[in-house]
Amino acid sequence: FLQIPSAHIVGASMGGMITQVFAATWPERVRSVGIIFSSTNQALLPPPKPSALKPLMSGPGKGATREQIIAHSMHFMRVIGGPKYPHTEDELRTLATTMYERSYHPAGVVRQFNAILGTGSLRPLAKRIDKPAVVIHGLSDPLVRPACGKAVARAIPDSRLGLIPGMGHDLPAGVWPQITHALVVNFKRGSAR
Repeated sequence: FLQIPSAHIVGASMGGMITQVFAATWPERVRSVGIIFSSTNQALLPPPKPSALKPLMSGPGKGATREQIIAHSMHFMRVIGGPKYPHTEDELRTLATTMYERSYHPAGVVRQFNAILGTGSLRPLAKRIDKPAVVIHGLSDPLVRPACGKAVARAIPDSRLGLIPGMGHDLPAGVWPQITHALVVNFKRGSAR
């Protein structure tokens, strides 16, 4: 246990969903909330684009080699990335290789997907968040659509929404200054309370 009494909590994608649960359940442990390309999972939000969902659901195939797995991962990152901030092939290969070497566990993808679907709507929890929040979402996100980020911002009472044109479901270096600035401003709001 790190013995940190409270912290600024930031999560992306499923991590943003976990952030909503954490902030609503343990508000005394939270100073501020940052949620990046995430969702409340409430009914009627737009689903992922089929082009983004297909490579996620299909995987590289049973018995795929290390190189096939890395190539599939690179393809998936290309699909969910934003058009304004494309990664180079070298960046994609480095990232995909690092992810493979850190932990390649296909069953984990299925478990993550089941956890997201099984959680149901987080809107009631998000509405209970009583700390300053910033919700950041790419307007070109094909996996968790921008409407999902807007739903998070609408649900959290003291939230600010930052939409980034051309950003997808990834964190390329080109968006770091915008995201960092938005988070730091929100940290200051949380620390001032």
